[in-house]
Amino acid sequence: MVLFKRFLSILLLLQLIMTLRNDGNHKLLARHSLLWKPERPIARSAAEPFIDQQENKSFNNKSTYVIPSLSVINQMAAGVPENIKAEFKKTILVGCQHNLETTVTLYKAIKSLGIKRIYSVGKCYSDSEVIKQAMVQEGICLMPSNRPAMVGGFQEICRQDIRAMWNRCSQELDDDIETIIVLDDGGRCLEEMPPYIRLSYRVAGIEQTRGGLYSPVLKELPFPVIEVTSSALKREIEPTFVAKAVINELEKKMGSMISLFHFNKKTVIGIIGNGAIGSAVARYFLSLGYTVAVYDESPDTFRNISPKSKLYRMPSREAVISNSYCIFGCTGKDALRDIPLLDVVSKDTIFISCTSEDREFLSILQSIHKKSIVVSDPLDDIICVSENGSKIVFVRGGYPFNFNGKPWSVPANEIEPIRGALLGAVIQGVICAKKPVGDGLTINQTERLMLDPSIQQFVVEQWRKTPAAAQHSVELLDCFNDSEWIKKSSGGTYSHQAAVKRCFSLQEKEKKNDSTTSLSERPLLRSRL
Repeated sequence: MVLFKRFLSILLLLQLIMTLRNDGNHKLLARHSLLWKPERPIARSAAEPFIDQQENKSFNNKSTYVIPSLSVINQMAAGVPENIKAEFKKTILVGCQHNLETTVTLYKAIKSLGIKRIYSVGKCYSDSEVIKQAMVQEGICLMPSNRPAMVGGFQEICRQDIRAMWNRCSQELDDDIETIIVLDDGGRCLEEMPPYIRLSYRVAGIEQTRGGLYSPVLKELPFPVIEVTSSALKREIEPTFVAKAVINELEKKMGSMISLFHFNKKTVIGIIGNGAIGSAVARYFLSLGYTVAVYDESPDTFRNISPKSKLYRMPSREAVISNSYCIFGCTGKDALRDIPLLDVVSKDTIFISCTSEDREFLSILQSIHKKSIVVSDPLDDIICVSENGSKIVFVRGGYPFNFNGKPWSVPANEIEPIRGALLGAVIQGVICAKKPVGDGLTINQTERLMLDPSIQQFVVEQWRKTPAAAQHSVELLDCFNDSEWIKKSSGGTYSHQAAVKRCFSLQEKEKKNDSTTSLSERPLLRSRL
């Protein structure tokens, strides 16, 4: 009994020493589940789950999940001629994509074209378990998307996952494989491609994120890369729906934020980045009567602000931090770079990311890791303490808060045109893929190709028949009738490919439909009209 009491006393003493040490350093880090469990106290055990899975149980308990069928995708796949399908049979696809429902829709369409095999890796913060099961059932070679062991460590763990995927792909390359399509989200899948594969096969890359195009490695690749991210289709259509998804998630969480963080109409909301997403977040809070402080390096983003609004344009990021209680990162890059946040923050402050991966607050997350602060799960909320004792909260570890384990982030009918753009890019890639010339004389250089205007035109023309398209103006959708406007509004070099145009020419589709309608059917069609 005496020994037990001594042992207990030693444990209590050690706990007290560790607490004093942490408090003295002002680097205390705790794990919490703030927005997703508002009924509990703010302080809680690190072992508790981050996301309240209650709203997702209805999905994850299903043995099968119904993957949405999208009309645009179906029409695109149905129009591919047999000679191009023959090329798909000698092709594999290696991709990095979010494990969400329309990714399965996209992969199923690619499989229907006869592709030999699909390798894919997801991103740990957006994974849906039920969708991962659906991918495996569809015969996708799905690789694990592991969680980082430290805060700010997503990029490295993602690279490790992609290297493992390429290693498996390299071991399973059959003799009849001629073409490899790389469907990338972030540039790393292209960067990590083994040099032997780059030089030995017909290859085409596809990049769908702006950040991926900034990679210096992409400038040295000896094959074409199709810029979906800079296409008019993605730039003009997608932001509206991504911003809407962020706002929908905000609406669900506002009650929790008001309860946990004591929000009221005097709470000043800060926004760094006033693009499509940032301005949508600003409009949402202004509509609720909040005061909003915004910084963006481009003055053009403030042109359509109402002079009567309670929106204040700040001269710097530091001014946003100083004048706001809850700050939304909407830049798509490191919004806090070169800011000594632990010294700057003088009051309790909440940071929420609205963009991809953990890059929005990456520099401060990495500095937390360098200070040897141990965390239980980098995807949980993080609370650290500034030099003056103020709490700094990074909701969901700095990852986008609108990903929460559900099978979708943006509804299928709204993200449909972007999935159509990717399917079109895969078809374009199979047609324009190149094997580097190994004659010792030819200079092999990267081609940065435009997503073919005929693809963009076809997708928008078909999608605008759906109710979701009504959320965009008729004037904008009409712009896609003009191939010259598409070229001027898209990045990459336009390269005329007759085979691509034949696949997606609307005039050709109409002629084909007319020719496949039998004489006996035509009176019936006219009578129905």
